[in-house]
Amino acid sequence: MGNGLIKVKKKAKVRDTITSYLFIVPVLLGIALFTLIPMGSSLIYSFTEYRTVDTNPSYFVGLSHYITAFTDDWGNVGNALWRTFVYSFISIPLSLVLSFIVALLLVRDTKGIKIYRTLIYLPVLLPAVVSGLLWADILDYYKGVVNMLLTTMGFERYGFYTMPDTALPTFIGTSLFGIGGGMILWIAQMKTIPDALTEAARIEGAGYFTRLFKIVIPMCTPMIFYNLVLNIIGALQVFTSAIMVATGGSGNSLSFMAVYIYNTLTQGWNMGYACALSWLLFLIIGILTVIVFSTSKWVYYGDGN
Repeated sequence: MGNGLIKVKKKAKVRDTITSYLFIVPVLLGIALFTLIPMGSSLIYSFTEYRTVDTNPSYFVGLSHYITAFTDDWGNVGNALWRTFVYSFISIPLSLVLSFIVALLLVRDTKGIKIYRTLIYLPVLLPAVVSGLLWADILDYYKGVVNMLLTTMGFERYGFYTMPDTALPTFIGTSLFGIGGGMILWIAQMKTIPDALTEAARIEGAGYFTRLFKIVIPMCTPMIFYNLVLNIIGALQVFTSAIMVATGGSGNSLSFMAVYIYNTLTQGWNMGYACALSWLLFLIIGILTVIVFSTSKWVYYGDGN
């Protein structure tokens, strides 16, 4: 009787295990087909001379593309990396700080506060293509709403995306309209801070900024770390919105690394070299991510770590 019951339980466990794996098969297939296989293919192509318009098969060239990136084409690659780093260095701190400030203002559950949260979050729901096209129209030099208002008030038209000197600052400014995503995460983190902790500090005479820097910010360091990693990865891969707003007048001001990779493929049809550049960008992102993780001792998780 006991052995029979054990066998039934084993069969049920095996059945449950098989069922569980069947449920994750679509996800595993999706990861394999749309992530792992393309990544593996691009790594192989990066060591070959492969042009998409040629009928001849690709042939092995070793590290030639990687050497080219740091020698003959370093002028273009270096400039693209520099613009990407400048954009990241400016936009990431601004995004983190502004979204944190907005979260501080909207964290209290007062009447009507959800309306403001929703309005600030709405731009995040727009696809990057749509957002880019909207900003391109709004800030258009001749028919954009902003320039029309400026001329109506007696000011001169502003270049925005149509001038090399103003394209990057404008792009950084418009990208900050997506701080709603970070705001929601900050609010979620702030709500985990025990009210008793802040109330005790208030009773002890701690002012607002003392509570902010001694309690709120230290308790939010896990979210600071999370947002920092995500923002680094996202900023270094900025592409779609830049493509949508770039104009002939902006020159190469918005030619970030991902944009240069795209142009290498679509204009030069050089698949092998584009894949090599993609892996260089991947390595840069990986190295920076590892550095951030290795220097994360300042993160407080509340478990003694």
